[in-house]
Amino acid sequence: MTTGPPGTFPVSRWANPPLSLQLETCDNDIIHESSSIINPTDQIVGGQHFNTTETCDNDTIHESSSIINSNSTDQIVGCQHIPSAEESETRGIFDSLENDPANYIKIQKWTPELKNLILMRGAYQPNENDLPNGEYPKDSNNKRSFHSSWYFRKLLDMTYIKRDWLTYSLKLNKVFCLYCILYGNSENSSWTTYGYSYWKNGLMAIVKHETSSAHVMSSLKIKLKESCLPLVPSIIEERNRQVAFNREVVKQLIEITIFLARHNLSFRGHHESWESDIKGNFKDIVILLAHHSPVLSVHINQLKSKGRKESSFITWDRQNLLIESIAEYILSVIKTQIMSAQYFSICIDSTFDVSHKEQLSFIVRYLFHDKIHERLIALTESPCTTGEALFDQFKLVMEKSNLDWKNKLVGQSYDGAANMRGSYSGLQSRIIDINPKAL
Repeated sequence: MTTGPPGTFPVSRWANPPLSLQLETCDNDIIHESSSIINPTDQIVGGQHFNTTETCDNDTIHESSSIINSNSTDQIVGCQHIPSAEESETRGIFDSLENDPANYIKIQKWTPELKNLILMRGAYQPNENDLPNGEYPKDSNNKRSFHSSWYFRKLLDMTYIKRDWLTYSLKLNKVFCLYCILYGNSENSSWTTYGYSYWKNGLMAIVKHETSSAHVMSSLKIKLKESCLPLVPSIIEERNRQVAFNREVVKQLIEITIFLARHNLSFRGHHESWESDIKGNFKDIVILLAHHSPVLSVHINQLKSKGRKESSFITWDRQNLLIESIAEYILSVIKTQIMSAQYFSICIDSTFDVSHKEQLSFIVRYLFHDKIHERLIALTESPCTTGEALFDQFKLVMEKSNLDWKNKLVGQSYDGAANMRGSYSGLQSRIIDINPKAL
């Protein structure tokens, strides 16, 4: 669905009926509800593509309530971050794990959040006094065991530094490398998967591992992460602010889109540059509201000053996304109402548009909440007008709308054309052959 040539509202080649036609056949309740729930399929936040739930607010336009879709992958209210379902799940997994590397090696899917939590917890390094029998378990072969002194490394100046990476598993009586578990590779399987327990050469093996290239690379990743960590809160705060700002912009653009569609007005103009006196209805209304809306005013000023470097929400393709999203939601509400009705009837007619293409309209009549409703559900191009071609179009629309026409269709309405109401090969007879109730 597109906005068509500048200065015109689209009238041909519609997979679904134009938004203005849908709004003309809809109750105000559906229209108002759509303004509070629809989500543009894809918007740009801070120069990157994000899911709609991160850029389009679900606030009711007429009530401006702060209700965010529960399906949002990253819910943000204002600039306050609310943990998503994935983050809550990660936190639950972390809380259920004891600080023992035997639990870490069983994890199949590592997330950045889980790595951060385990890294903040640190390596498990119990001393003899922390153990049940006051000593480390001895192996069955040479009666040797781990020593707590191995937690420290002796430097040339006779000082000691702690090996933060060395973690001991009380369950397995083995040692692991925490850094390599989190940021290493499969080359260190003895220190990341199976563990090391040959205590006779324990200290030599520890020194050999901490000087290996794989361990050094993992340690560098940890140190780099720690050095960049102070910048993360400010980055997240700025992103949350940008997301909240973009949501408010899109919410107001949704209002403008619905207004133009309900009044059947064109969106675009012949000359839409900032220097033009008339830039099209959509852009002119945006500029008009910018005088009273600080959010739109900031967005317009950024577009004028930065040009293409700034992500724009008012370009022709963004207008199309808004139109398609609103139309898609309205159509979904209509489909839900039709499917909840016990029976429905169909009215099909064809006409030529301004481009001389045959357009086939599908209008459904049904009962919902004790009221009769007539809704336009599709407007398709029909290159061929034979009874067989029209029947194929009919089946395609019914299938796309998930309507059970074989059992619930009870009425048909056409004009006098033979290809429509013909008794032998017309669309009417082909439908009756499969569904005799569709009179």
